[in-house]
Amino acid sequence: MVSLCVFSKSEVIYTFCKSLFTSSDYLLELCTDEAHFRDCVAHYDFILYDGTANGYGTVSDYVLSILKAKKQQILFFYTGTIDLALFDGSTPRLVPFPCSGTFLKESVAAMQGIYGTSKIDSDTYQVKQQSVSYISKEIAIPELKSLSNEYSENVQLKHAVATASRSTLPIILQGATGTGKTYIAKVIHQLSSRKNKPFVSINSGSIPPLLGESHLFGSVKGAYTDAVTTLGYFAKAHGGTLFFDEIENLPLGLQEKLLCVLDDGAYTPVGSTEVCKADVRIIVASNISLKEAVASGRFRLDLWNRLSGFVLSVPPLKGRETDIRTLTKLFCDRINMQIDDTALQALVHYSWPGNVRELDYCIRRAGDYARLEGSDSVIRAEHITFLA
Repeated sequence: MVSLCVFSKSEVIYTFCKSLFTSSDYLLELCTDEAHFRDCVAHYDFILYDGTANGYGTVSDYVLSILKAKKQQILFFYTGTIDLALFDGSTPRLVPFPCSGTFLKESVAAMQGIYGTSKIDSDTYQVKQQSVSYISKEIAIPELKSLSNEYSENVQLKHAVATASRSTLPIILQGATGTGKTYIAKVIHQLSSRKNKPFVSINSGSIPPLLGESHLFGSVKGAYTDAVTTLGYFAKAHGGTLFFDEIENLPLGLQEKLLCVLDDGAYTPVGSTEVCKADVRIIVASNISLKEAVASGRFRLDLWNRLSGFVLSVPPLKGRETDIRTLTKLFCDRINMQIDDTALQALVHYSWPGNVRELDYCIRRAGDYARLEGSDSVIRAEHITFLA
């Protein structure tokens, strides 16, 4: 029999675990406080630990000692994103919550295979240790894969992207202009189960307020003057991902309409009586803090709450020397150019107010200058121009 200790103050998490591990192969116990947890933890094979049980963003010294001793394997439940620095160099196994029952059972099965206590036939799950680790999912996308692990923001972003791609929750991407939010939205779509369905991108500020509903939900002929039957963005993205760029610019009236669709998944094309069912994954991006937009009355609080399944911060490029070097090589390879050390140093010491997009354009522009001068496919310092 395999014994599991669930440390959580959430009845939802315990009920979820209890529904999965009810067979005679498992013994499951709930701990709701750390004193009880310390008394009984040594008697269990594995620990399912709610990362918010002692307050969001904290890990007790006792739990860290268990991780470092490697006497027992711990699965950490977490919501949103988590700072790996909390684990003080240890290597935890993390499970996003909410998650599917299959995913959690596969995670436990993998641990059982690693630690030799499993009574489950490994062929049933066919799980390798890497496949269920929070940090193991390979992101084979050059811009993200090239980001170094030297900066905690990069590690957290890559992990969050891998996790969010497995979920159906809405996502908010926040970061300055040019940091690559649209690209990351596409990466999440490509890594998700919806990858073979449409990815539809909307510039929220370009939606005309008076015709916004027809843009989002479609219209039927005769709904208004000169109206024809059209598909809205929700219908065009059916089965796939609907991406709202610059969501802070969406008019308040349309924010209310979007909230209604997110609440019940239903919408009606303008001029129609037919109720349609939305089947889309929603990702939104903002150049500003949406919490600040809520405080100023520019963005609805209830819509923020509904969209914030995951909130991912996309870091600026300034000061990230390793990333500037690796991204420069990536962009040079794309245009079949090389760059000399003097030119590279100029790039490293620049502030990059336009972030990754500005670096990309700078390399392309330098490549054009280098070819014009016939410089043997090498970008030199005189070819580098900054627009700031």
